[in-house]
Amino acid sequence: RRVIKAALSSSLIPENLGVAQLEYIVDGGLVLRELGGDYLRAAGEMWTLKSNPRLTHLYLTRAQDAKQPGDHVVILVGVLPDAINVGYQNFREAVVTAVNNQPIRSLADVFRILDRDQHIRRLSLQGCGQDIILEADPTQRAAANQRLAKTYRIPAMQYQRSANQTSGRKAAPGEREPGK
Repeated sequence: RRVIKAALSSSLIPENLGVAQLEYIVDGGLVLRELGGDYLRAAGEMWTLKSNPRLTHLYLTRAQDAKQPGDHVVILVGVLPDAINVGYQNFREAVVTAVNNQPIRSLADVFRILDRDQHIRRLSLQGCGQDIILEADPTQRAAANQRLAKTYRIPAMQYQRSANQTSGRKAAPGEREPGK
């Protein structure tokens, strides 16, 4: 199996990121990551039949179709049920097109939006016809993130590799690191 380092991958959907820990974000129960071949193949031997058909089709037809270097498909893996996201708990494995009304091209864009806005308030999903809207003041959101971290035993609400790809940052449950 060929391993492609994330920083060197020009694919829209990388085959195998070859990193010890993948980048992710959990905010208000929304779990986001970039789609990779490893995610789809985790369904087992018959992954093309067992994985989400939309994501499988995207992978089989557009995996190498990045319009610009650094473009990757961001997906909503799922929604961890909580009072802050009632009604959205059945959303899963959907392609994210915008966060807080800002179009995105990679998870790095989502990290930049979170650095600016502190939380995800609106998530636009491809082909869904409905945005996920989480309305809560910062205090309620921080409490919800702490509750989610405790309930689901999430050690860090996000992980982003550093620029040199050797280490990453972790934010404590319900908190964001200043200036990051």
